[in-house]
Amino acid sequence: MDQANGGNIDAVADASKAAESTVQHAEELIAFADAAIGRDEEKMRLAREVLLQAVGPKGLVDAAGVVGNFERMNRIADAGGLELDAPVRVLTANIRGELGLDKLESAHRAKPVGRISKLVARVAIPIAARVYSKRNS
Repeated sequence: MDQANGGNIDAVADASKAAESTVQHAEELIAFADAAIGRDEEKMRLAREVLLQAVGPKGLVDAAGVVGNFERMNRIADAGGLELDAPVRVLTANIRGELGLDKLESAHRAKPVGRISKLVARVAIPIAARVYSKRNS
């Protein structure tokens, strides 16, 4: 899925597509994030060294902070049994499907989105994007 700015959101879930991303150092960042949520200490050490060379100490600290915060928020949400609100579930159904998020272990608790809701989302998303862009311009 190409974004309006030329980015490739598929790279978020598929490291092999990182080269198509407009994000600087996408491959190194994805490798670091993957290693951070894994259990392989050697893989983490290597990913940390590679990212440090690519983005420097400040960039490494920033990346570690983002990964840590994201992991923390997900653990809190999972532990509390939080679910997406119905409008968010509907509006994010397509992107969650494209990224494979519905295949994650914690996704089994999420209520499925029906066909009618998916059709509504196809109409609502472009409208919401226009409203949001006008509001922020």
